[in-house]
Amino acid sequence: DLKNTRTLDVSNFHKVFNALSINFTPSTIEDLFQRSDVTGSRSINYSQFRNWAAHYPSLIDAIFFRSRELVECANRVAEIDNSKAILDDLSRAERAAITSAEDAANGLAQQQQVVATAEDEVKAYTNIESDRNN
Repeated sequence: DLKNTRTLDVSNFHKVFNALSINFTPSTIEDLFQRSDVTGSRSINYSQFRNWAAHYPSLIDAIFFRSRELVECANRVAEIDNSKAILDDLSRAERAAITSAEDAANGLAQQQQVVATAEDEVKAYTNIESDRNN
């Protein structure tokens, strides 16, 4: 009852059976609907549906278990999608951390070169002063 009228029409019946992959022919679905539509109004209310369901308990069980299976499957797909999103986020964070580590290593190497150059300059200056004093 997608329109919230508290009734079902034959197109709703078709949608339910198709959505649940219950492979009845359109004429079988029509026949099942006509058996529930005791007033011939081309729509059924809740009490008519209950009466129909009482006559077809195996079919009601099939509808119930198929719909439950579809909901569980949809929940599993949602969990998988959520896990994939988390993995994507972690992969991006890992790439960012690697880039930061590489940048830090490059910065460290540059600073080590600056220190080495400064030490060489100090040594050279110290040697010049030492030579002057001798």
